[in-house]
Amino acid sequence: MPVRYLLVFSILAILSLIYYRLAKSFNIVDNPNARSSHQVPTIRGGGILFPISIVLWWFLMDFQNSLMVLGLVLISAVSFWDDIRGMSRRLRILAQLIAILLLFADSGVFVELPIWAFPILLVLTIGILNAVNFMDGINGITGLYALVFLGTVFLLDRVFPSIKESMVLYLGIAVFVFLYYNLRNGKALMFAGDIGSVSLAYMMVYFMLKMFLQTGNWTVVILLFVYGADSIGTLVQRIKKKENIFEPHRKHLYQIMANQMALPHIVVAFIFAGTQCLINYLFVLKEKSFPQTLLMLGLIFFVAAIYLFGKIKLQKKFMID
Repeated sequence: MPVRYLLVFSILAILSLIYYRLAKSFNIVDNPNARSSHQVPTIRGGGILFPISIVLWWFLMDFQNSLMVLGLVLISAVSFWDDIRGMSRRLRILAQLIAILLLFADSGVFVELPIWAFPILLVLTIGILNAVNFMDGINGITGLYALVFLGTVFLLDRVFPSIKESMVLYLGIAVFVFLYYNLRNGKALMFAGDIGSVSLAYMMVYFMLKMFLQTGNWTVVILLFVYGADSIGTLVQRIKKKENIFEPHRKHLYQIMANQMALPHIVVAFIFAGTQCLINYLFVLKEKSFPQTLLMLGLIFFVAAIYLFGKIKLQKKFMID
């Protein structure tokens, strides 16, 4: 078995180098603008390794979970096209909906859950896809956060055996390879791009959905607690100010820390990933279960109060509208 994982690592490492050179040749780059946290053009789309790792798993594991993999390929292809050419919002949303339906079908949502749960899960899934995408704005944050998530899922699967460990490991290897290009204090060699953040979010939803269907506990979303706090908190602020929530911005807490506070990107990335890791340990891994609803709600209100107090104070200090 370890030989297989070494082979997967070797394949992904070689493919990452091939993509890096092709992206350079075809000028697949992310050019900085007023809303960016980087200063120089950087190759984008390095997250192509994530869906490739799952397709590789699918091929080597006798074509299991084909509907989910098909949805992943669809949403990844659309996201990659959006990275290099751009795409209308309607087409992108349509592709996401089809991919999500395939994921739900593969997971057993339509069989195991009542019909009223479907629209709730649909809205939540779309929210997670966009939240993870929006949070992918500085070096290292996506990769480190993903490793915390995948590491937790891998350990939880020993308690709630609902996920194939090999799938988690294949994706984890892809993230590890990607971090070689992205986890850098200065200029990153590659960004994940939409294909990376969206495909990663898709797999996160899949893993959480499998655990939810086994445990019946909605608090599995605690595995994305830190991302959720910054995403929802920022969204509420922007809606309150009647801003266009689809327009790029630099108002997430991690962006303020990296830009206005001038903290190194890697430091901010480790703070976010480390905070999520601590939450996972204290409230999930240590207890070997997901928190009960009352505890989860208390945690949400407590963190929301601290988050908003701290963020509003920083926004006033740096005069951020």
